[in-house]
Amino acid sequence: MADIESLFAFAPWLSDPGISLSALLERRASPMRGRAGADADLRGLSLVTAGQAAVRASVASTADELAAATSLVESRYAWRGYAVTPYAGVAGATLVATRGATAVGTVTLRVDGPAGLAADEGYRQAIDAIRRAGRQVCELTRLAIEADAPWQPTLGALIGLAYLVGRAVHDVTDVFVEVNPRHERFYERMFGFVAAAGRRICPRVEAPAVLLRLELERLDLRLRNLGLFAPVGGQSVALAA
Repeated sequence: MADIESLFAFAPWLSDPGISLSALLERRASPMRGRAGADADLRGLSLVTAGQAAVRASVASTADELAAATSLVESRYAWRGYAVTPYAGVAGATLVATRGATAVGTVTLRVDGPAGLAADEGYRQAIDAIRRAGRQVCELTRLAIEADAPWQPTLGALIGLAYLVGRAVHDVTDVFVEVNPRHERFYERMFGFVAAAGRRICPRVEAPAVLLRLELERLDLRLRNLGLFAPVGGQSVALAA
């Protein structure tokens, strides 16, 4: 099974070792530079892969983009037999991957705040233990990729943009995901997630789930070894082209 090295190696930005993830960021709105925190205006921020299977991952900022993300999640979750419950009261950014005018993938990055994370509903004790250690947590939720989409560049663009938003804007140190147990090995091998809490029924999709955690310092190291950009050590990063 593929891991993050082969995922990003497939993405054409690695065809030129002088190109970093940050160099692929584009802005369609006014520039934003440096870490801006939870109130950052991310509208128009996007990351674009090159090549024949070009995919653009953008932070959704319009009603149409958010509707496209919701429709994709609903259709893919329904195909798997999952329920879809809307989230409310949690800060975050919905990312949408497109090819041309068609939405082919989406994921939502939800950062910690007064309302907590959606995963707190079933795993508050495990997540609180990480918070008490002084870590800044977030979660990835509602990942969906169209059945006939080129999954590697689509997933690569979404994860690349989510990583940069989480690291450079929100100073995230740890990412949590709730996944079906049958997908656990994929997340472990692909990204380096480790088990954080055991199997339970996720009330939002009415299906079994386990909680996984990724320490982004580990991902930073892997990306640095690949020659990709990794914001660490309190260094700011320009998020404008």
